[in-house]
Amino acid sequence: MKNRFLVVLMLFITCLVGQDIQQLATRFYQISEQFDAIGASYCLVYNQDIYNFSYGWKDYDRQLRIDSDTKFRIASISKVITAISAMKLVEEGLIDLDSDVSSYLGFTLRNPNFPNNQITLRYLLTHTAGLRDSNAYSNFLSASYSQTPPAISELLLPGGDYFNSSLWTSYYAPGVAVGWDYSNLSAGLVASIVEAVSQEHFTTYCQANIFEPLDIEACWNNFSALSDINDLAVLYRYVGGLPTPQADNYQGFYPTEVDLEQIPYGWNGLIYAPQGGLRISTGDLAKIFKMLQNRGSYEGVQILAETTINEMEDLNWSGSGLGGFYTEMGLQLQRTYDIFSGELFYGHAGEAYGLISDAYYNPVRDVSIIFLTNGANFSYGNVFYDFEEAIFTATQEWLDAVPNYNDAVPKTDIEIYPNLVTSLKQKITIKSDEKLVNTSLYNLKGQLDKNNINSNSANEISLVDSNLTSGFYILKIQTSTRTVHKKLIIRK
Repeated sequence: MKNRFLVVLMLFITCLVGQDIQQLATRFYQISEQFDAIGASYCLVYNQDIYNFSYGWKDYDRQLRIDSDTKFRIASISKVITAISAMKLVEEGLIDLDSDVSSYLGFTLRNPNFPNNQITLRYLLTHTAGLRDSNAYSNFLSASYSQTPPAISELLLPGGDYFNSSLWTSYYAPGVAVGWDYSNLSAGLVASIVEAVSQEHFTTYCQANIFEPLDIEACWNNFSALSDINDLAVLYRYVGGLPTPQADNYQGFYPTEVDLEQIPYGWNGLIYAPQGGLRISTGDLAKIFKMLQNRGSYEGVQILAETTINEMEDLNWSGSGLGGFYTEMGLQLQRTYDIFSGELFYGHAGEAYGLISDAYYNPVRDVSIIFLTNGANFSYGNVFYDFEEAIFTATQEWLDAVPNYNDAVPKTDIEIYPNLVTSLKQKITIKSDEKLVNTSLYNLKGQLDKNNINSNSANEISLVDSNLTSGFYILKIQTSTRTVHKKLIIRK
């Protein structure tokens, strides 16, 4: 499996950063060899430069090499693009993040264990809706990929042909932070909502509002959108030491697609695999994450407003999910300090059929990292898989040697004192060397408590809303260069 050929693609060739990009390319090659990658693709976005390296085979059996056009099924990173599609409709005032989604779906969506509690888009985007990926979900997903997909209501409503009580948590009401449960099914509901509201099929909506404006070639389960099916990477696992195809092994032939003419809008968003089925190249995925990194625009094309990006990044949930892999979430964006130790990155990881995938960005550093492998020998590391962690470490080491790179990060943290408030008249001091722009207070559901802050000076605030109850809150502090979140306890 050695000597698989390394392709270095400099979409913007500039070594003006003062650091030899070939060093990073060589390190990527060495790491890919170390983990017996069948194929791998990596993209670093730094400032306005995009560096794309490819290694190995997109189709091992047919000896087709990965190149700049190779599309991967990127697994759960797909959920970020699904969220972007929904947030565009939120931005247009067609969806309310905190309203009952039943009004969009056309049926009443309730956890049968908590029939009086509404479910909102915010809950779906933060895995706090109470939905669980049980065997019932898996069976329904298989049926969704058939030529006659059932309605998603048949899975979610008691009495439906696919309904099972295991789909819903019986312990926590929707929106409760400790009830966090990672849900692929939620992404299917989000796609259904996008369809029902936009009155377009999910694939058509994404094409017109995300892919075409950014000059991206990508597809969900609508493979006809690809100009060449041979650009699609086969996903592999090692079985008995041999690369064994697991998914997307189409051997040069386009698979049969569902006839969308027979499908009503909002019928079943899982048809398109919005939870994990986007096929896209690393270079095109980098455009999407550069857009997020650049506050909603890419090369002059505005996809989302800056306020929408801020809302997606804001702390909407904190706790411990998937064994501690998730500790903070925005709206379908994972907030993690484990890419570069101690620095906040936004994004998502994925894993399916032997593939592991990462797409994360840091707007303060002006850095995005995209990494995909269609099969390798990897194992658990400290937080991510060891293959991923090796890529992150190599990237950080290379960037640390770039002149002026570390100047982008403020050297002092922002602190608040006290963080325990026992009286609404009590003053809270914000310690910062930076200019403060705005301060706001959120509860742990990510809901803004309006009209709750009084500020007599830039660095001193007090709470004025007498209706604030005891509990945990998040103080969002915006400076001229960054946004930080600090936990605040109110005990009345």
